[in-house]
Amino acid sequence: MRITKVPRLALLGVSFLLMVGFLLIVSLLSLTRFIPENRTYVIGWEDGPPDQVATTSGEPTGFAVELVREAAKRRAIRLQ
Repeated sequence: MRITKVPRLALLGVSFLLMVGFLLIVSLLSLTRFIPENRTYVIGWEDGPPDQVATTSGEPTGFAVELVREAAKRRAIRLQ
């Protein structure tokens, strides 16, 4: 005896399970990407006007310093 027709309900169930599995995998991958690491990175700098200059308190400022700070802030990276 040969079965020539697959019941439509079985095809619907299999496609539903595949869709749920795919959505579960995609959601888990997206959640793991946005968890920030528990690290603080220390970066060095040189006094090189106008891109990097020291303030009166000795902290770095300038175009390059602010660019790196903003990029780190957008990606949830802590800098010191």
